[in-house]
Amino acid sequence: MPIKRSFSNIYSEMDKINVNRKKENTEKKNYEIEGLFKPKMVNGKFSIVLRFLPSHPDEELPWIENRNHLFQLDNGSWFGCDCAKKFNKPCPICDYNSKVWEKYGRTDEARAKVKAKWRPNYYSNILIIKNDNQPDTVGKVYRLQYGRAIMKKIQEAMENKDDPELGIIPGINPFSWWGPNDEAVIKGDEKAGANFVWEAVQGSNGPNYDSSHFNPARRISKFGPDGKLHNLTDDEIDAIESQLYTLKDIEIKEDAIRSYGEVLEFYKKKSGEDLMAEFTDGSSDYAATTKSHIQTEEADDEEMFSGTPLETKKQTVTETVKKADFTNSMPFDEESESQDNAETGMVDATEEDDDDFFARLANG
Repeated sequence: MPIKRSFSNIYSEMDKINVNRKKENTEKKNYEIEGLFKPKMVNGKFSIVLRFLPSHPDEELPWIENRNHLFQLDNGSWFGCDCAKKFNKPCPICDYNSKVWEKYGRTDEARAKVKAKWRPNYYSNILIIKNDNQPDTVGKVYRLQYGRAIMKKIQEAMENKDDPELGIIPGINPFSWWGPNDEAVIKGDEKAGANFVWEAVQGSNGPNYDSSHFNPARRISKFGPDGKLHNLTDDEIDAIESQLYTLKDIEIKEDAIRSYGEVLEFYKKKSGEDLMAEFTDGSSDYAATTKSHIQTEEADDEEMFSGTPLETKKQTVTETVKKADFTNSMPFDEESESQDNAETGMVDATEEDDDDFFARLANG
């Protein structure tokens, strides 16, 4: 039998994820991550049935999160860096944006000045259940890299639903092996999981995943020769568990990112301008800013635009990962829910923040 994992830990750790719904021509680098799944589009679309899997037995959480900033400079080149806020440290790009919103308010001038908000990249283990575009991937375990759009669907699937006909439909654990009829779920020791249908249609700003969804809760399964889903046996689940990848080895570490001052120097090198010039006395030494960075609320934006960074900073964490100045680029960048918001980095200021979303779930 697979090892038992604590679902409550998933809720409590999800609370730490800031999903925030409110919101050179480049040289591509070769980021080698072992077992990374790369979906294939045919005629501008794909539809894949997959299962998010529990954590590796040596790890507690079934995902890791990396954060980066990525945006185009006025000179046409691209700038990218890791966001130190992942480690609760000041980030010069975030600080610059805060200063802009504070000085100009929520105006068009501010929207034109702010840089792209940090973008999260998440990684989880998955099992491919159906993939007509790449049938050789079916039945195999991969690492999946995904962004805000898919994480938002994971979060929503964890919520209870109030259906006018069926009443309260309990939320699922998207990373669970089990279905509603499994003993662990019936006893309340576990929550049921569900297969995820990952659908993408190529849009003007990257693939759009709006039609992606979780199917009704059921035990992890596979398609049989009859074309129907059949639940996996405990032995088959054990075999899949033995193939799980660790995730911590591809998580960006604090000592592997550029320092506050190095990001500012890198920005000046790429753009020819001092990022903070408008908010200082002209000095190019911004090291002190790390101690006095602005804590004002940032305006949140939605899905980031497509793009690939120009330069990398050589850092070795594992033999299978080649680190860059920011996290590994998405195999498919997500299309913004609102093109205007993606371009301006600004959304309606009246939209509420959902930072405490999972705290409320965990507390019932």
